[in-house]
Amino acid sequence: MKAEESTERISSLVNELLDISQMEVGKSILSKQSVNIGELIIDILRELEMEIKKRDLTVNMDIASDINLSIDKTKIREALFNLVDNSVKYNREKGLVNIGGELVKHPIEKDKWFLKLTIEDQGIGLTPEEAQKAFNQYFERGKEAEELYTTGRGIGLAVTKNIIQAHGGKVYAESAGRGKGSKFIVELPV
Repeated sequence: MKAEESTERISSLVNELLDISQMEVGKSILSKQSVNIGELIIDILRELEMEIKKRDLTVNMDIASDINLSIDKTKIREALFNLVDNSVKYNREKGLVNIGGELVKHPIEKDKWFLKLTIEDQGIGLTPEEAQKAFNQYFERGKEAEELYTTGRGIGLAVTKNIIQAHGGKVYAESAGRGKGSKFIVELPV
């Protein structure tokens, strides 16, 4: 099983690197379709269910059931999976993950709306400097992450940023500091 896991991990790494390079040169083609965001998040949570149970986490989700966006489902799923996975992976035992989504009016262009999706955890948190760098390629969290026995490749959030930007959106991180959890915010046009 170890060899199979290693092969799968290497394959995943190669695919992520290809995604990054294609998006950086603008060659990635988006295959958009109408997707229900709540259903997409539920699908991601099902995939992470074993890890959520293993860490005894509580997950709360508050997303209106009628939010549909025209997006590349496969790519956005990958981006959102990376964010939810990080909130599970870097959370404390018996921690909380809150996932919320709402339609928000654009602050300048009042006739435009966007989805504001938040994924918040009670994990190791980020320093202000780390929050700024979190979406840079090869970013790795500090010593606290190592103590959680997590091994990251430092490219998942870079892939996420590229996917969200390719959809005309933005993604950023907020944290009150080390040990105070993290919040990832995704904004996608409607």
